[in-house]
Amino acid sequence: MFKVQKNSIFKRQVTVITPTDDGETKGTFTARFKRIPHSQIEAAMSSADVDADLTLLDKVLVGVEGIADEDGNPLPDNDDTISLIKEDSCARTATVSEYFAATIKKNQRKN
Repeated sequence: MFKVQKNSIFKRQVTVITPTDDGETKGTFTARFKRIPHSQIEAAMSSADVDADLTLLDKVLVGVEGIADEDGNPLPDNDDTISLIKEDSCARTATVSEYFAATIKKNQRKN
C-alpha cells in the first residue's frame, strides 16, 4: 500500500565532480531533502527566476552532512554550510540532479 506523506524528509548521497588543473576531483556528502509537491517543483523550475536551481534548493535542501572546508576541517550542518553548497556551481548542480534522481527519475514512465 502506498501512503501519501505530506512532510517527507529523506537523505541521499551526492557526488560532486570538480574540475582541477590535473583533471577532476570527486567528493561526496549527504543531503537531507524535503519532498515537495510536483506543482511546487514545476513552479520553481519554470519561474521567471534566472536561477531555477537555486529556487528549487531553497525549497528542498534542509541539511547537509560530510562537508569540509579547504583545509579538511568539518563544517557544521547549518544555514551557512547549506549556502556554501548552493553557491558552488558544481555542488549545486549535483545536488539538484540527485533530488531529481531520487524523486522523479525512479518513477518515470517507461517507453
